[in-house]
Amino acid sequence: MDFNGFDHLIFFITCILLPVLSILSAKAPEIDIEPSLPEKKHIYFSNGLMLWIGALLIITNWNLADRSWALLGIQMPIVNNTVLIMCLLLLVIYAADSIYNIINQNKIQDESKGMLEEVLPENWGEYSQFLFLAVSAGVCEEFIYRGFLVNYFLELTKSYAYGPYLSIFIPAAIFAVSHIYQGWFSVVKIFSLALLFCGIFLFSQSLLLVIVIHVLVDVISGALMVVMAKRANRKT
Repeated sequence: MDFNGFDHLIFFITCILLPVLSILSAKAPEIDIEPSLPEKKHIYFSNGLMLWIGALLIITNWNLADRSWALLGIQMPIVNNTVLIMCLLLLVIYAADSIYNIINQNKIQDESKGMLEEVLPENWGEYSQFLFLAVSAGVCEEFIYRGFLVNYFLELTKSYAYGPYLSIFIPAAIFAVSHIYQGWFSVVKIFSLALLFCGIFLFSQSLLLVIVIHVLVDVISGALMVVMAKRANRKT
């Protein structure tokens, strides 16, 4: 795969600009941000549309460069024991994290005060709007961080024996750091999941499985937040 200027621009935005902005936002002093935040539905739809724009730009550039769609992962997956084990491990990690969040609900809510508290859905009405963002993230982030970035680093490190490992590790680390506004615990959790997403993509040679799992994770997580919010309201 030959690089063009647009490939490098996407690399700069996803690998440098977004992580730096996330780190700076995490280090910003705590202020009362509630009056400045738009309604949640605006956050959900604006962020979802931004993700679709990013994914469509990658797909358009891929088409103009006349690259193989199979290389991007647009094909049916190869399902073997390695892929199945990775999928199972990913689901186990997510289930364990969900159980931890339920058990430590009060602690989680205290840690999520601020921006997260104003963004996560707290009732089923907000959840119905959140679904657009959940599906958008599940589809578009896989095209960006797995389909594009994994191939980008595979090409960049193809002369090195450890290139495939870097092509899994670096996109996973970038994806995790981009979520640093959720806290370091979430960064570690997301990094472990992202490693498995990259592995599933490489071994299955398809984005289909990771998209389905990613969408399910985001959809279930949003529903879990609503349930936890309702439990908290009943206790107050």
